[in-house]
Order: sequence, then structure tokens, then C-alpha cells
Amino acid sequence: MILITIIGLLLAVAAIAAVIALIGYRALGPAARRDYAYKSKHNILGDPVDEAGYVRAYGRYHAPRRAAYIAGTLVLMALLTAPFLAFLTFMFEYSWRLGGQERAYEPGYLVWQFMLFGAVIAGWALVAFLGARRYYKFLPTSLDVEIAKEFKPDFIS
Repeated sequence: MILITIIGLLLAVAAIAAVIALIGYRALGPAARRDYAYKSKHNILGDPVDEAGYVRAYGRYHAPRRAAYIAGTLVLMALLTAPFLAFLTFMFEYSWRLGGQERAYEPGYLVWQFMLFGAVIAGWALVAFLGARRYYKFLPTSLDVEIAKEFKPDFIS
């Protein structure tokens, strides 16, 4: 029962983050067009830049990636919790059987439950670490770099 509650809570927070990301993605196009109109009117862009390419570069730089990555990471946590818990139960039980079946580590006892709890928390931390690592690996550096990628692909590697 508590497993279903935890998975439901993870999915509820993921749904909230997904809605925030969707709202942010929907607002990108009009904001990019307004920004392009302002910068082209005041001659801020410099190099010849067309509106479609600027909108794509603006979208890559200003995308609500944080909310999207949070939603994806929480969904992955929710999907992996039950199989990971089943795997841990299997591994702990057979390591207990092969380790001499000491009564303190018997399945269902307090030490067993704390080991499962700690391992599930460690698994969630690993998934969160991998999500954060992926987020920062593909983080755009600046709007100018994104514009250069759009219009001078051989300039930026």
C-alpha cells in the first residue's frame, strides 16, 4: 500500500512539472518572435539572421528544460521503483540464504526493512543523479552560441 502511495506521489509531482514544461514550451514561439522583431528593429542581431532560425535557437536556449527533466526523472523513478524493489528483495534473500541465515538479517525483520529502505533511497538518488547529469551535459551556454549553431554550424563544434 505504501509503495502505491509513493509511486502515486512521484507521478503527481511529475505531472505538475510536465504541465509547467508544456506551458513554458507553448509560450516560447510568441516570445521568440517578439524578441526577434525587437532586435531586428533596433539592429541588435548583427549578422543576417532569419526569423525561423532565430526562433529555433531561442527555443533551444530558453526552453523550460528544468521542468521537463524533473518530470522525466520522476516518471523514471516511479517506473523503476517496483522492479528495483523486487530485485532487491530477491538479492537480499538469496544473499541471506547463502550467508548462513543469521537471524538478525532474516527477511521481514527490522534490519531487513532498513536495508531495503536504504537501497531504494540509494536507487532514487542514482536516478536523480543521472537525470541531473544529463540535464547539465546538454545545457546551452548562451543565446549567441545557439544562434551561431543555427547559422554557422561549422563555426561551433
